[in-house]
Amino acid sequence: MDTIGNRIRTLRLAKGWSLQQLATRVGASKPQIDKLEKGTRRLTADWQERIATALGVDRAALLAPARPTEVPARPAPAAPAVLDTDPRRQDTRSDTLDTAYPESSPTVSVVSGNTSGAVSSMAGDSDTLPLRGFGRIGPRGQPVGVLLSPSEAPEHVWMPAPLAGVAGAYAVRMPDTSMVPRYQPGQLLFVHPYRTPRVGDPVVVLLGDGRFVVGLLATAGGENVVIERLAPPGRVAVQASLVRGVERIVLVEEP
Repeated sequence: MDTIGNRIRTLRLAKGWSLQQLATRVGASKPQIDKLEKGTRRLTADWQERIATALGVDRAALLAPARPTEVPARPAPAAPAVLDTDPRRQDTRSDTLDTAYPESSPTVSVVSGNTSGAVSSMAGDSDTLPLRGFGRIGPRGQPVGVLLSPSEAPEHVWMPAPLAGVAGAYAVRMPDTSMVPRYQPGQLLFVHPYRTPRVGDPVVVLLGDGRFVVGLLATAGGENVVIERLAPPGRVAVQASLVRGVERIVLVEEP
């Protein structure tokens, strides 16, 4: 039977999106979208407008049989780039963060997400975000988060609806296992550079040597920025003078 819910599902799959990806763009929950697709939740005019906008189609497309050619499938994102290991770079430790600078300047440049001009340097579509951060293996065999400027981003990823029009918004991939089970390695984390982090919020801590770390903000101010990690449980103190910024993670992609 050709129902509106079936057409929503057809249009979503034509985009290559999961239920969670559509839900994030609509500003809804995954169960809500699932019920709308199954027809167990009433599709009001408001829902029609929000879903059509997220899918990039007219509302009429939800009310008429969808054709495969109406919405082109989004190409699968390229695999995240991995930088060559530089033995001069330092790595992270389980209890403290070694923030010593290398003897020479790293080749990775750091531009904080709230830097003016970050949007003009983006090379992706208007509905994408630069993937600025990802993990690599450090010289001691431990994963390290590497942060690039927007213009150096190796790829662009889909933009959640709440970040549409937010200058300087970006994404990083979780670089290690320190936040399992909350975040998995490689999971996309979406960062809003103008949301003031509060204690307990998930954050990206931008370091001055081209690295980043992820954790729950424990304390800020004074000599250190302290974050909470989950695996293994514990706190990591980062010298405040070496921190370029602390920016809030507002959304995550379903693993």
